[in-house]
Amino acid sequence: MLSLHALAVVVALATGDEKITLKSRPEVGDRIVKTMTSTSDLDLDVNGMAIKSTVTTSRRTTEDVLAVQNGEKTKVRRHYEESVRSQTMPGSDALRRTEDPVHGRTITLTLKDGKTSLEGADGLDDATLATLRLGVGYEKLLPSNPVAPGDRWQHKGDDFFESGRAGGMDGTADLTLKSVEPVGGERCAKIAAKIHLTGTNEKGLTVTIDLDADLVVTVERGYAVSFAGSGKMHVEGDASGASVRGDGPVKFDGTAKVERTPESAPAKRS
Repeated sequence: MLSLHALAVVVALATGDEKITLKSRPEVGDRIVKTMTSTSDLDLDVNGMAIKSTVTTSRRTTEDVLAVQNGEKTKVRRHYEESVRSQTMPGSDALRRTEDPVHGRTITLTLKDGKTSLEGADGLDDATLATLRLGVGYEKLLPSNPVAPGDRWQHKGDDFFESGRAGGMDGTADLTLKSVEPVGGERCAKIAAKIHLTGTNEKGLTVTIDLDADLVVTVERGYAVSFAGSGKMHVEGDASGASVRGDGPVKFDGTAKVERTPESAPAKRS
């Protein structure tokens, strides 16, 4: 006859309610290929004039992990294959495409004694430099303790959210582990998140974002392999002497694929 403890373990395994530890476990030689797009569709009031503004941002990066200490990345080489913004012009369907300052660059970030040094970032403005940090990513949403499906936890926003040229945003994320199941051949945690963020963009406007999002994280390595969220954005403030206020929907979609760099792939055993 099974003991009560053994029976509880069997039931937990059968129902998928066992607690799991979700923790980022980077390794030297990891290569993370990320894509992220966001779209906002705002109805703006600019000095009493109604303007429709649609902005789409797209970023694609490849990051090689060069050094790890105490489970944290301490040196990475990040190539910004694409970092662009497309915006509709007032009164027209034409799109204006602009490249972010990091577009096309390869930047090496090294963390030592709590300070980050950069190679390949010459000539970048202070606002852009503020976004170049190690340890910023959706992995920062992981719980600090083991969790089972249905468990909830909370994080503050500045640790995990990058806001383009404006750097971090402040806010909160309330998260719930929905399930643990195979995704693309890997055991993954599916997490639901309600995110509230506020900050100042590069034009000096206050931006508030409320999102309902879904996050998929690999259990073995703690990498976020997909993120999808939608919600509402509100902007207000003064920009170049104009009073601006607006609201509208916003959407984010991101994926990541973790590979091994060719030079670090383990040798085949004979």
